[in-house]
Amino acid sequence: MYFMRKKKIPNIRFPEFTDEWEEKPLSDFFIQSKLKNKELEFDKTEVLSVTAEKGLVNQIEYHGRSYAGVSVAPYGIIRKGEMVYTKSPLKKYPYGIIKLNDY
Repeated sequence: MYFMRKKKIPNIRFPEFTDEWEEKPLSDFFIQSKLKNKELEFDKTEVLSVTAEKGLVNQIEYHGRSYAGVSVAPYGIIRKGEMVYTKSPLKKYPYGIIKLNDY
């Protein structure tokens, strides 16, 4: 039995591109930071959350409270100009959310 597979070609594209789309993992493009807040450079009032609408926001300013744990020492540190990826529990963002930290 023969099955035709659907080609991965966008409806609109730049003329210099002719090949099909190729799926690649994010790890081919990004390096995951291992930098942690061990030295307590940041405290609970500076914890950021990722939002689809506004990007990175101060948790307390945006949500009205902190959701941080007892210690923020194991929290990751993200510097201004770095990218953040987070999985999304929302059906609207099944592949997650990627935002630039411009906070």
